[in-house]
Amino acid sequence: MVVVWCSIFQVCTVKSTDINGGPGAGYSSVTPYMFILMLLDFHKQLKDKGHSLSILFMCTKLSPEYKYPAQLLETAKAYSYLLNTLHLDPNKIIFAGDSSGAHILLQLLRHIHRPHPLIANKVPILPKPKSLILMSPVIRTVNLRTGSFKTNLDTDYVNFNKLENDWFATWKDGQDKEGLCEHINRPQGALPWKQILPEDMLLLWGANEALDSDVTDFLEQAVKVIQVFRRC
Repeated sequence: MVVVWCSIFQVCTVKSTDINGGPGAGYSSVTPYMFILMLLDFHKQLKDKGHSLSILFMCTKLSPEYKYPAQLLETAKAYSYLLNTLHLDPNKIIFAGDSSGAHILLQLLRHIHRPHPLIANKVPILPKPKSLILMSPVIRTVNLRTGSFKTNLDTDYVNFNKLENDWFATWKDGQDKEGLCEHINRPQGALPWKQILPEDMLLLWGANEALDSDVTDFLEQAVKVIQVFRRC
């Protein structure tokens, strides 16, 4: 099994099975080193229990130098490399990501079902991976001052001005005219999430996070979710 963990950092591979992951840190900040230590510990615990697993810790370029959909293209190319160069079975690949890493993996799943117009001719057609792990996923990048973004202001370290006006606005730079980065309101012609998501999905987030209401709304559309962990 291969786990691909998507994060904004440097690529590193730990041999065994495969997990594929996506970028965090709002597309403009480097992932903390302690996150890599967490993944190494995660790998060790699984190995100690007899599981054979490889982890690909995938990086993407940072904004504002590299704007949307550059990170989506890099993620799609990384997945294509696993399939077409390493010849891995998509049924043995798990995608995982946190925050904006989870956000871009949802974009990738949309791209798989309906190729993104700006990158469709740059990557081959891709199959759906076996499973998906989302940790505190970013669900929308506009209108962030409603719901738990407002009520959980004192229980989350998120800076709204930084998030909305710097990270996301600079990253998109007006290029998301079809709303493909917003994962609650479905873009015109897009399939519902229940048809896009992999067969197995694990969703984790905290009740005191600014993202809580967005993730809850997304969950109502993600009827295929097998396991959900909402920590209060």
